[in-house]
Amino acid sequence: MSPNEKIRAVVISPAIAQPRFHRRVEAILDVGVRPVVYSFRRGLYEGNRYPSAAQVIDLGRVEDRKYFARLPKLSRALLQIRRTENTFRYPPAFVLAFGFDAAVLALAAFPRAVPLIYEVGDLRGGDAKGALAWALRSVERRITRRATTLIVTSPGFVSEHYAKLDPACVSKAHIVENKLSRWFLAVERRSQPVSVANDRRIRIGFVGNLRYPRTFLPLLDAIGARPGQYELHVYGDGHLRNEVEAAAQRHDNVHYHGAFRNPHDLEEIYRTIDINYVVYDDDDPNVRVALPNKLYESAFFGVPIVAASRTVFAQRVRALDIGFSVNTTESDFVGRLLDSIGRDEVELCSRSALKVPTADLVEQPEKSSGWIPDLGLAKTHTWSGNVE
Repeated sequence: MSPNEKIRAVVISPAIAQPRFHRRVEAILDVGVRPVVYSFRRGLYEGNRYPSAAQVIDLGRVEDRKYFARLPKLSRALLQIRRTENTFRYPPAFVLAFGFDAAVLALAAFPRAVPLIYEVGDLRGGDAKGALAWALRSVERRITRRATTLIVTSPGFVSEHYAKLDPACVSKAHIVENKLSRWFLAVERRSQPVSVANDRRIRIGFVGNLRYPRTFLPLLDAIGARPGQYELHVYGDGHLRNEVEAAAQRHDNVHYHGAFRNPHDLEEIYRTIDINYVVYDDDDPNVRVALPNKLYESAFFGVPIVAASRTVFAQRVRALDIGFSVNTTESDFVGRLLDSIGRDEVELCSRSALKVPTADLVEQPEKSSGWIPDLGLAKTHTWSGNVE
């Protein structure tokens, strides 16, 4: 369905390479609406792009975690959005803002008459204290009151944060878990479970953003100390890249493969690993309630998961019997895990993962656009399955 030139949506994006953002734009295109995307860049995974049918306007590069340095760039971005919007004959039918910064820009750039959809994939500022915490809560409460729809990727975000921040916004919440792109409906799942022969090492994988040193760096050391039993394959990029490259130089059983394209490279990545290490720092309040996309990727390809025990994610892993959990407060928690894993357990968890229905792991076209306002357009769901 060709986008209607008169009916357009604005998307404000903090990063150009996030697959979840791309999936929302695919859904907008599905219903025949023209998406105009204002996007920052982060310098990571920029081989991942929005669909070519979307108009993407570059707001420049920002750095992760450098919040105060970001303020002048947000001001310039606001001016650019306003200038660009003045060139359009028609106002947007709605604005979709990904995250806190994007929502602040949306409040400043668009009148109240334009519906605001606020999507949150990660809770920010949960460990802030004092005046800063009060200020962040106050601004986000204003955002949720202005928003017509709140999209969250985990039910824990509603129960543990938004119900307490602004009880009135609970009725606006749509839980859209971070499932795989519909692109995977045409991808064949693994037909046989992971099987680790006695004469080869178990292959541990880490796939994604290289952060959380408290839980990631012990993995490098523990694998390096067990060259006869394990090998580590790291796919991704991020702040800990130098540490990974150094570990790969020190240990012949640690391998760094660099950044990857999502979704294009995922099938090959998951077919090269036996276990997916998804242990994020559960001292972080966001980590404790989030459901990362690795849950759906790993289960789709039948790869057992390791998760931090104090998380909603680990509860889901245990309920599905698709992996292991570790207590990150214990000393040498990675070493204890590695010394306890049995090859038979890996296969059993893999079998359980392959039994999870595909519909629970991959976005379904008929359900992926339920958060879009009714614009009087037929929802055809004719997405081609092509990802740029």
